[in-house]
Amino acid sequence: MTSYNSLDGSPCTANDWLLNQILKEEWGFKGFVISDAGATGGANVLHFTAKDYPESTANSVNNGLDVIFQTSYDHYKLFSPPFYDGRIDQQTIDKAVSRVLTMKFELGLFDNPYIDTKTAGEWNGHSTHRQLAKKAAQNQLCFLKMRIKPCHFPIQ
Repeated sequence: MTSYNSLDGSPCTANDWLLNQILKEEWGFKGFVISDAGATGGANVLHFTAKDYPESTANSVNNGLDVIFQTSYDHYKLFSPPFYDGRIDQQTIDKAVSRVLTMKFELGLFDNPYIDTKTAGEWNGHSTHRQLAKKAAQNQLCFLKMRIKPCHFPIQ
């Protein structure tokens, strides 16, 4: 999931260097990239790097974003024009859709799309998973500190 901030003058949601060159090419990331809610339109428009939602959509998807996450279904109207008017080419759309569908197939969501609600509690919030999530977050913070710019907060 991308963040709302900018990196070197480009919103992270529409940052070719960050999403394509580093994440997908250098690191070999095979998953899909999703925006935070409101980051595609709101952050780009608020950063004054796009004149409107369609332009921010085209910038984001053309620069590596695969999924635009929004909080309301009705928001699709703000983001859909570039998918139809040629600002996002079909090959870019196909690659994004392929990454999303590949992940869904690998997760088994087409074979078994529904969870067993009786056993879901065994997974959700399990202490082992919380510890693993904390360790992963700490490791990522350390990596980002080394990769981008030094931070001045201790990791515990």
